[in-house]
Amino acid sequence: MKTCRRPFAPSLIAAAIAASLMAAAPLVAPGALVGQQYGASIAVGGQQVLVGEPGAGALPGVVYVYGRAGGAWGEVGRLSVSAAPGPPDGFGRALAAEGDLVMVGAPAWEDGAGAVFVYRADGRGGWAEAGRLSSGVPGGGFGSSVSLDGGAVLVSAPGEDEGVGAVYLF
Repeated sequence: MKTCRRPFAPSLIAAAIAASLMAAAPLVAPGALVGQQYGASIAVGGQQVLVGEPGAGALPGVVYVYGRAGGAWGEVGRLSVSAAPGPPDGFGRALAAEGDLVMVGAPAWEDGAGAVFVYRADGRGGWAEAGRLSSGVPGGGFGSSVSLDGGAVLVSAPGEDEGVGAVYLF
């Protein structure tokens, strides 16, 4: 059997891919505070890009919403929790978006029980809070990871059952 070795082929392929994936413009954290963890999660919802910043210490989490106008990306809004129990809530640690639906994980919500906040497009380019999901299990970390596919919503809670973990399907 004859083999053909091309030691530089992977490098050439990687270089070609990198050349075609040049960043249009970096999205940077407004205010850029140490410990905010900007970019901990990212998602695309419709024509908008969402970037999670779950915060740390006494800083609450937020999700920045970016839109494109005239070829340039800029901040067009923010998602936050109106009635936060107090930081740290981890809001923005996980994100999922599909069509007019956005899910934001807050695994440290209410002393670590966690929650997922549901937002729907409001028809004016923004998002309106439409509900909240939670298992209510103390220390469960519900919302550590979130996924959307069709009508299915998956939410992880890795701290439930003494760390055995759980995944919820809605």
